Amino acid sequence: PKDTPYEDGFYLFRLTFPKNYPFAPPKAVFETRYNTTHAKLRFNPNLYANGKVCVSLLGTWSGPQWEPCQSLYSILLAFQTLLVEEPLTNEPGYSKVTPSQAKKHQTYTAMVAFENYRVAILRMLDHPPEGFEAFIPIMQQWTHQRAAAIEARLAKAVEAAPEAKTLECAVYSAFRTVVDYP
Repeated sequence: PKDTPYEDGFYLFRLTFPKNYPFAPPKAVFETRYNTTHAKLRFNPNLYANGKVCVSLLGTWSGPQWEPCQSLYSILLAFQTLLVEEPLTNEPGYSKVTPSQAKKHQTYTAMVAFENYRVAILRMLDHPPEGFEAFIPIMQQWTHQRAAAIEARLAKAVEAAPEAKTLECAVYSAFRTVVDYP
């Protein structure tokens, strides 16, 4: 969504529908990920580095559960609602940006924004997950159409962070990254 650290990124999910669908929800795996020994990339509190998706609709989190009247649209809408301006607000205990937690929110959002460019845009264009290659032309066309806006946001990011720096999420200690826009 616009004005979020996820803007213009490609967030891919692999859905497997059970034989008794729609009476049971599909299984979902988050595929926009890139783990190395140095970073356990976690784009969102509900989207784990190993691909786990925590959404009540899918039965992987508490809250409103799957009903047979729901559809693929319901699932995609649930995924989209995770992609907010302050991603850490999806983590229990961090739902509000309080003065004592503001730095954690700011750091996590900065990390997600950088990884959005590095992984959700560039890596997905160059190396999409297996089975998602058919989306490359669509992703290329979108990126081409949005190039000016992406370049403008990158210019602001470089201006705000002209030097490389290592950031670590205080909430997810395994998630650390070197933010290096230039």
